[in-house]
Amino acid sequence: RFRFNPKRVLASLLIERGKGSTIETILGKLKKILEAAEKVPANQMVAVIDELGSATQEAAGDDLGRRVIKKLSERGVSVVFATQIQSLARFAQDELDAHTCSLTRDHRIESGISDGGLDNLCDDMGVTKLLER
Repeated sequence: RFRFNPKRVLASLLIERGKGSTIETILGKLKKILEAAEKVPANQMVAVIDELGSATQEAAGDDLGRRVIKKLSERGVSVVFATQIQSLARFAQDELDAHTCSLTRDHRIESGISDGGLDNLCDDMGVTKLLER
């Protein structure tokens, strides 16, 4: 029987959800996470970040996301993040040895980085036919 009490293992668990879409809001949340990572002993924090790299241009979001997860990784923070920026997911996988997962249309979690499934969704909703007319 598996039992896990995060209060015994972790000094801190931070969850930042994608509320607010301005870059100022997102930077404020990232600042809180980075400040917390400086105060918590190494390997005792989990940060959960929704839509890392969003609310800005893709290249800028990718760069910011890389810097954030690299810094947190250096501090021994375990990071769980969601992103639509494939290059950011690849960076985490290839450079930080992260385990990457994707969510399928039927809400199953699969190992690896997804292409987003937009082509399939366009086909299913009839958008492809309209674009090909």
